Amino acid sequence: MGLAEVLYRICMRNENLRDKCIIALTNIYEKLGRPREALDLLMRSDWTESYLLTYQLAYFRSEIGEIEVAIKMFEDLLAQTDFQKGEVDSDLIATLIQLYVRQKDYDKALNLLARFENNIKDQPKSGMVWFNSANALIAKGEFEKAIQYNKKALHSIEGMDQNVLHNIAHCYLSMKKYDDAIIYFAEALQNAIERSDLGRIYFGMGCTCRGKGETAKAKTHFRMAIDNGFAKAEDALRELV
Repeated sequence: MGLAEVLYRICMRNENLRDKCIIALTNIYEKLGRPREALDLLMRSDWTESYLLTYQLAYFRSEIGEIEVAIKMFEDLLAQTDFQKGEVDSDLIATLIQLYVRQKDYDKALNLLARFENNIKDQPKSGMVWFNSANALIAKGEFEKAIQYNKKALHSIEGMDQNVLHNIAHCYLSMKKYDDAIIYFAEALQNAIERSDLGRIYFGMGCTCRGKGETAKAKTHFRMAIDNGFAKAEDALRELV
């Protein structure tokens, strides 16, 4: 029997601790990358109906690929919001927008933002709303507005700066504004930690230099991308040789 199961059995005996214990254990499973176990815990537990636990149940359904079920659950939570009191959860809005984007329903994502923009714009945790909405705009090819939204998200989401900077750089690259793109790719590079992130940033820098006609620099960046496991750069480098 694992430690999590022991803690679960102990806490289930105490109704006052039960819900807090379930939340704590599902958070542990999330950090361990085990969403199915978190979902199983929620499904087999006798917990008090609450916004947070219902949110977690929907979240872990999305994590195992049950996107449509999760969307319906999140939409039901949103419908329960007391708008007269201004009770709009920016995390809920951000999650729904992200799921709509995953379903390629970009207009629905942006319509949701438009509906609640005034409610969440001053919330300190609204960064993910802007970031996810920017992804919808990028998918639609609306790069100028995507840059604006990403800049609203910049420095507001812990550990996400390199993703936001990469998005801004990608938008400038897509618009062939190469000087601006290279500035933001370079800044993203300074904030990157994971090897996979380094690979995609070097690839973007390579594409930018290629667009500027700087072939030697492009080759160097594509090689750096390959060294960091970004396989797509191999074809790009081969085209320049």
